[in-house]
Amino acid sequence: MKDKILAIEFLKFIAALMITNSHFKPLYPEAISALGTFGAPGNALFFFASGYVLSLGKLNTNGINWYKKRIKRLWPTTLVWNTFFSYLIFNTSLSFAGVWLGGGAWFVHCIAIYYILYYFVRKLKLIRFSIIFSFIFSIIYFFTFLPISKHSIYQNDWHYICFFSIMMLGAYCAIHREDIKSTQIKKNIIISAISFVLFYIFQAIGKGKEGSLYYVQVLSLLPLHSFIYYFYKVIDMDWCNKLMNIKPIKYIIMSVSALTLEIYLVGFSSINTNFNHLFPLNLLLIFIIICIQAYLLKILTNILTQILGDGDFNLRQVFKLF
Repeated sequence: MKDKILAIEFLKFIAALMITNSHFKPLYPEAISALGTFGAPGNALFFFASGYVLSLGKLNTNGINWYKKRIKRLWPTTLVWNTFFSYLIFNTSLSFAGVWLGGGAWFVHCIAIYYILYYFVRKLKLIRFSIIFSFIFSIIYFFTFLPISKHSIYQNDWHYICFFSIMMLGAYCAIHREDIKSTQIKKNIIISAISFVLFYIFQAIGKGKEGSLYYVQVLSLLPLHSFIYYFYKVIDMDWCNKLMNIKPIKYIIMSVSALTLEIYLVGFSSINTNFNHLFPLNLLLIFIIICIQAYLLKILTNILTQILGDGDFNLRQVFKLF
């Protein structure tokens, strides 16, 4: 845990809360069900953190071996989820795509592709260029190939395209961390808050609309980048380190952060409206249940990887979180 950057762990914690809350719409009273949101900003934080963490390590000259290490975090977990949890516990049907390709977990497919793109971008030292290029490409793709949807534009195939620039933004911030580090917390909070509000204003203007209003949604991509960048700058300050020095808080944040992939996979299947009469405590209760199931998924994945690995079986590693 010594090599962990606490700001990024905290960022992943917030991302997990946002993503999970976006699945919680059925748990809110109907009058305020719109509060079950924050999915796109949460996904953006995940991709930002992924690009950041990747850029802290060395880039193996052998691209296949480098990619294999990345996939070892994704594939065993999705395999265990789709064959054990999803099939035996939640009674979903088995299929080739479901077992071997992650099923409907679009995030898993997307990050697996992004890993390949990231490797070549970093190898060629084109991270700054890739942010601009992929941002422009996202807009071109939106107007050229994306079919009109009554849902948010971040809920269709565009989410395979639009988050790569944010992942590269994370890589840039990791490489230039000391250069962009800021002590102006009020400024960063204000800009990140304004960007967050603007993101949802553009979404509200265009979501479900027809004609030119629909295309206003694409403007939300700019404040989304701005929100992620300045929110990171808010987190990467001394107050975060002080907070993470409080052991109970640190353990909770680090535990949720370590289970981000598992929480993402388990989230949808664990929604239960039986506790809605306890609102808002039902939100906390269901999140705790999701975290417990996510931890069980991680334990089973650790068992599988140790059985298939070359080393001796280590029981402590089975239960290790971080």
